[in-house]
Amino acid sequence: MDKILKYDSYYIIALAVGAIFLLSGLLWEVYEKSSNRLNKSNAPIRGRGGLAYIFSFAMKLPVIRRIKKHYQTNLEFAFSKDSVLNTISNVMIVIMAGFSITLILLLNRIGQLWYVKVMIIVMSIVLPYYLLSLLIDLHKYRMNTQIPKLIDEFRSAFLEHNKIKPALRECSRNVNKNMGRLMLQAADSSDTQKVLESMRDRIDNIWFSIFVVMLQNYKENGGDLIGQLYKLNNTMSTQLSIEKKKNRRLLWYEIFAVCASILSIPAVLWINRLIIGNDVSLIDPDTNLAICRVIAFSVLSLVVVRVLRKM
Repeated sequence: MDKILKYDSYYIIALAVGAIFLLSGLLWEVYEKSSNRLNKSNAPIRGRGGLAYIFSFAMKLPVIRRIKKHYQTNLEFAFSKDSVLNTISNVMIVIMAGFSITLILLLNRIGQLWYVKVMIIVMSIVLPYYLLSLLIDLHKYRMNTQIPKLIDEFRSAFLEHNKIKPALRECSRNVNKNMGRLMLQAADSSDTQKVLESMRDRIDNIWFSIFVVMLQNYKENGGDLIGQLYKLNNTMSTQLSIEKKKNRRLLWYEIFAVCASILSIPAVLWINRLIIGNDVSLIDPDTNLAICRVIAFSVLSLVVVRVLRKM
């Protein structure tokens, strides 16, 4: 019994994580079914529909709504349908909330002083949000690295077909899945230029923007598109060789900062166990201050690296 009580916090965390995922799945199912019924009828929802209203209300809170908008904006480069963006951003919010609650439960018994509790809550919110944002940035970075290959493949395909739509369809087979799907969508559209301009706004890449402008100018005025694409390719090769080193270095700094922040959690638990054991709350101000510094520097490192990436 003593061994069980010794590890009661881990059982509570495991049960809490399971309950979070179970409740999240239930809320999501009810939310989807309730939304479909509301679209067909204005009749009030009964029974489990109340959970859908709670879920909907939580998504309308200012902080949650702003985080969700941030995720949607950063995912627009990969998904064009609003329904898909809404679904994925909702799932990410639920994952972030579950991760935050788990961290709070895990670190709740560490420290007694109020500023340690505040830093634990801050760390539990910032770290999950940052991890999900980093995953999106990594995916976006991977897609941006495909743009030079996309332009080069389009140039080769245009040499063969001498038409924009067949060239887009051809190059969609030779790039990665996400970028190929976007190019195929543009090729199959009745208004290819409008779709490409929409993609340009979502992808937000200077080289892709120039590529879209070149296609538009060729469609309206004609000219030597092959020569223009060749010059663009040479310019990209020079600039990207410089930017690639800088972006890769900052990306590895960011990954290091995230890993250091994650490792700070077992470090905090280790300090607690080393000084006073497992079952005693910290009451020593110096030890509380040491733990607070570990958490504060972890959060600060994330913020600093993020600012450097955005400059």
